[in-house]
This record gives sequence, structure tokens and C-alpha cells, in this order.
Amino acid sequence: MKKTFLLGLGLVLSLNTLGYAQSFAGKEYYYVDVPSDVQATLTFDEEEQRVFGFSGVNRFFGSYKYDEKGKQLQLGPLASTMMAGPEEAMMFESDFLKKLNSTTSYFMDEETLILKTPSGDLIFKSVDSAK
Repeated sequence: MKKTFLLGLGLVLSLNTLGYAQSFAGKEYYYVDVPSDVQATLTFDEEEQRVFGFSGVNRFFGSYKYDEKGKQLQLGPLASTMMAGPEEAMMFESDFLKKLNSTTSYFMDEETLILKTPSGDLIFKSVDSAK
């Protein structure tokens, strides 16, 4: 009875962990904390270890390194196109890219990706979950 319980508990814990340990690569995410009329997105290319997206006015791109077991994540260095836009969007973009460059770790579930930075969390939702 004790072995059956422990085996069952192990199976439940394993299945629960699998749901949260899925890869963020290949999915597009949108940033939830944006001013009105501003969009920001983030996509990871696992094969090339590249990250890219839209930061409010410009497109950005760069590399990333991660450790799935330790939930460690580093983005950058990031570069972007150099278009000008509305002042509010430009200010958002500057702050957003600084935070992305300072990412240290992440958490994710089926619909949400949270990037941890020294100045606060960046919360993204899967584009697929918005449909």
C-alpha cells in the first residue's frame, strides 16, 4: 500500500512538473503591461538560440542562454532597428529593452511567461492564449 501511494504521488508530481517545464521556444508572447497604442512581443528561436520581437516602435533581436532546470535565463546583447516614434512609445521601448537585457530567470505555465529582472517582473502571455 505504501509503495503504491508513493508511486502514485511520484506520477502526479511528474505530470504536474511536465506541465510547467515546457519550453518557451517557438512561441510568440505579448507583453501585458504596455501603455495604450503600444505593442511589445517576444519570440524565442531555440535552434538558433536567438530572441526577437517588437518593442513598441522598433524590432529587436539578439541571443539568449537558458538553463531549464535552474530556470536561469539571459537575454542579449540585444540590438534593434532605429526608427523614431511617439515619445510615450519611445520611452516605453527604452525601459522595456533595458529590462529585457537584465533578465536573470524565468517562470512559465501554459499561457504565461514571466521574466525576472532586478527591477521587476516582465509578464508575457502566449499569443495562442489570446485567440
